[in-house]
Amino acid sequence: MKFLILLTLIAAPAWGFRRGHISELPGHIRSSFDTPDHGPLLGTDFVFAIPNSHLSSTDQSYTETLTLTITNPGTTDGSITVYSSDPDFVNVTVAITKQSSSTVNITPPTLQTNYMDLGNGKTVYDRKALFVASNTPVSLVVSNFRTDAKGGDTFAVIPTCNLAQQYFMIGDQSIPNQFKANYTNIITLVGAKQNATVKLGGLLASSIEIGPGDTVTIATNLYVNSVIINSTAPIAVFSANVCGYSHVNPQACSYEAAMLFPTRSWGAFVPFYKLLPEDTGEVIVRFQYDKTYLLIDNEVYHTKPFYSDEYVALNITSGVYLQGSSPIDVTAIGNIANSGLGAPFFLHVPSSNNFITRDLTFATGLDKSPMTTHVVRITTDINYIGSFSVDGYAPNPLLYRRMGFSDYYFVDVKVTAGQHTISNPKLQPYSAVVYGYGPDQSYAFAPGVYLLRK
Repeated sequence: MKFLILLTLIAAPAWGFRRGHISELPGHIRSSFDTPDHGPLLGTDFVFAIPNSHLSSTDQSYTETLTLTITNPGTTDGSITVYSSDPDFVNVTVAITKQSSSTVNITPPTLQTNYMDLGNGKTVYDRKALFVASNTPVSLVVSNFRTDAKGGDTFAVIPTCNLAQQYFMIGDQSIPNQFKANYTNIITLVGAKQNATVKLGGLLASSIEIGPGDTVTIATNLYVNSVIINSTAPIAVFSANVCGYSHVNPQACSYEAAMLFPTRSWGAFVPFYKLLPEDTGEVIVRFQYDKTYLLIDNEVYHTKPFYSDEYVALNITSGVYLQGSSPIDVTAIGNIANSGLGAPFFLHVPSSNNFITRDLTFATGLDKSPMTTHVVRITTDINYIGSFSVDGYAPNPLLYRRMGFSDYYFVDVKVTAGQHTISNPKLQPYSAVVYGYGPDQSYAFAPGVYLLRK
């Protein structure tokens, strides 16, 4: 694989630029856009897996706490069953009353795919899929944290009805630490309802056959951003790094994980502002179609368009407005601040066409330690600032901050660990990101988005 790096420093706003290219990738497959689901990530049927966060089988000084938080935002009590294709998992059925949340412990830790990090270049075939069936629409959030408090991440689970046949991989970009033994980008494919043949352009020469409940995990210390995944049937896909450093301030590593958004849910307009407590934010921009121009704060960047096998990495010191001449995907890569707070993570940054118009009930990460800060970020258009409240608290419109040279503004509201509700009585468009941080720890996920359905 070829990789080309360009570094450019811009005066105001300050951000850095890198461009990557993987020459072996095949041509893109154009996805059609469908009518969006105007609600957040709610469903009655889910399939997912939990990528590994244990560095090595030689270190047994810690283990992992795996949890599934189920939120029932509706007006009907729910009965939810969690089961797995792994025979070591004991099925769990929980009753969740209306407008409440419940947490299920996922045991044993061996349910993680590629458990104990089998190393660079390994492809592991297994059956470690987890399924959730509910009689009422619910949302799911998965957490994977080390018991020694040295890393972890959280991601929202996409309902089965939103799964698709094309995805782009996400990977950590830490240049100084790329070839360390514990720097492993991993991708996990999960079979859903049908048998599927999957191709990973430029990463594997041969295709992969996968059936319902199957999990296939590929581990590599190569850069994998913009590796295109094409499948003959809908599947679930997860990108993770066992202990990624991020490109910005790579002082220490942490587990990073995300359930990938299908390309058909990407958008052309993505506002972003670095998350607390970061000194500098980092985002990866990928391109669905060839010959896509990238605009940064309303100015065309680079004289040539980008191709679907390329990506851009930006270092952000405040906010930025990213636009594509065709759909793009923006992923935030967390990093540790000079204060020692925070850690690397993966976060899908919502585009404007991912905005929802309904109320949102969500649960934060599980850590109730006084050392951990939890935040919900509301992003909306300038015309709608002041329209939203969190548990009855309506932030003053003057607290909203502009995101780059755009008409989008955001407000961060600090919350306690547990369940919270964003109220939107006027049904105005917005997105919600939930994140938390403490010493050497961070997590981030986006429950307040909608995804296009097939």
